[in-house]
Amino acid sequence: MIRLRTLGAADHEAHAGWCGLIRSVFTRARFEEWIEWGCWDDAYTAFVAFDDDTPVANVSRTRMRLLVDGMERCGWQLGAVCTRPEYRGRGLGRRLLDSALAGCGSDPVLLFANPTVRDFYPRFGFVPREEWVFEAAHAAV
Repeated sequence: MIRLRTLGAADHEAHAGWCGLIRSVFTRARFEEWIEWGCWDDAYTAFVAFDDDTPVANVSRTRMRLLVDGMERCGWQLGAVCTRPEYRGRGLGRRLLDSALAGCGSDPVLLFANPTVRDFYPRFGFVPREEWVFEAAHAAV
């Protein structure tokens, strides 16, 4: 039976399974060290679908401080959006995204998506935007 659950920094018993889910879809992702370093804090919430005790889909949400038109405001970034291949097509991603977005109110929400899944997000109100990369030449000694 599929059930939805939110995971936070204190849900230590579920972190290993969550890391396994993320790695099963994003094979180069390694969140174990990130957790060990204490980077999973109260700003990061994972919305996870479980089949019994096994995590099968995820949408994570990070609270951010953004500078918009010269004013600081709260914003959100979604990431680690994934579903194990054998669970795709069941609406789990939609349910998890709806849950994650429900807590964002009218705040700005950012999402970086690879080209293979960009068609999924417009139904949630996302529109593609040009990405800017800023850099400055500097020397370190």
